[in-house]
Amino acid sequence: YAARLADGSPAEGAEHLSPAERRLEALLLGIRLADGLDRALLTPAEAARADGFVASGHLVRQGPRFICTLPGRLLADGIIRDILD
Repeated sequence: YAARLADGSPAEGAEHLSPAERRLEALLLGIRLADGLDRALLTPAEAARADGFVASGHLVRQGPRFICTLPGRLLADGIIRDILD
């Protein structure tokens, strides 16, 4: 950090995400959080696919949120991939 500060701003190499990339990051993080993923972040078609994972026991619904079950946590990447397909 000190070396980068001496060479200029440490923030120069900051990553700038597009709105679509920010949304994807929010979904990827949300599915892993104990609070789960807010249904409002999903399109109606994506929410319908997420409901399929509720039926399979990989997600549970708690109010407006989808939360991974223990088996779902092991497949979180695949679940998001399939929800977004």
